[in-house]
Amino acid sequence: MAGLYQGMAVTTGQLLPQMRGTQALILAILAAVLMAILFTLVHSGPGAFDWNYLSGAALFMVWAAMTGLWLLGRVLRGWLEKRSLAQQGMIALGVLETITAVYALLADAVLQLGTRGQYSGPDVAFLVHVLLIGLILFGLFLRYLYLGAEARIQQQAALNARLDALQARIRPHFLFNSLNSIVSLIGRDPARAEEALLDLSELFRAALQESRTLVPASEELRLGRSYLNMEALRLGDRLQLTWHVPPLPAQARLPALSLQPLLENAIYHGIQPRPEGGTVKVEVEMRRGFLYVVISNPCSPDAGHETRGNRIAWGNIEQRLQACFGAKAVLKQSQQDEWFTVTLRVPVNPEDD
Repeated sequence: MAGLYQGMAVTTGQLLPQMRGTQALILAILAAVLMAILFTLVHSGPGAFDWNYLSGAALFMVWAAMTGLWLLGRVLRGWLEKRSLAQQGMIALGVLETITAVYALLADAVLQLGTRGQYSGPDVAFLVHVLLIGLILFGLFLRYLYLGAEARIQQQAALNARLDALQARIRPHFLFNSLNSIVSLIGRDPARAEEALLDLSELFRAALQESRTLVPASEELRLGRSYLNMEALRLGDRLQLTWHVPPLPAQARLPALSLQPLLENAIYHGIQPRPEGGTVKVEVEMRRGFLYVVISNPCSPDAGHETRGNRIAWGNIEQRLQACFGAKAVLKQSQQDEWFTVTLRVPVNPEDD
């Protein structure tokens, strides 16, 4: 059964979005009746269909379905949604199989007592057949739910990407500050003012062009450097930059406009609040078929980066990485002493997997 979830992306979301209401109740009852029919066929064979057995099995399966609906849709729902889709699927499968086993044993015992007048112990062969049938049906059902959840994640990621692009187009404060900095340079350093205009035009060209899912990593890093150059005009000596970026292969790609929000977070949470400023470190390396981008900035030990805007940007980037690379993409953050670090990892050749 592990193969069913092979390649499932590790992301949070709702695998079980339709587990409430009348529609969920009807679907659960229909599934229970279908399983009862299959169990009856396994028990009595197609040549001697046992209607009495079917009625008893259907009763117990409906109760089992209601129990599963209650556990997964009510009791465990909040806890499940904090897990990855793959974890949700495996937990749901385990819960459904456990419930099926319990009710199958109860149904077998009651039917034995009703037909034979005595209970001679569990029918192991029947139980194995029931669990195998349940494994197949539940597996197909959860696979269907997973594909739906994946489609929702990709759709939401596309919407968020368009929203990000729209927001990037209309950042009035960034544009205002950048233009002011350029104007102040024109009289005393025309060459640097020209470079700043080129950096600004590159940033807005990337924001205004048609949406692209993936771009060369070298292009995305160059765009990030342009953004840092513009912020350096505003912050002056308060912003120091350590930039270690080796030549990258053409196959190394990143979601468009994925680094700029991370660099913006480093500036606005790590450099701007500090009167003395600080250093933003950007280190890139290739290792074992993966591209690593590590962004570090200073922070106080009790500082938090969990503003609403940062959570939204972080979630958007995670979803876009998920949609493009699946479980092989990693975006994580850590804080040690007075340094806050974001690590982004993507496979270099995802199409070869």
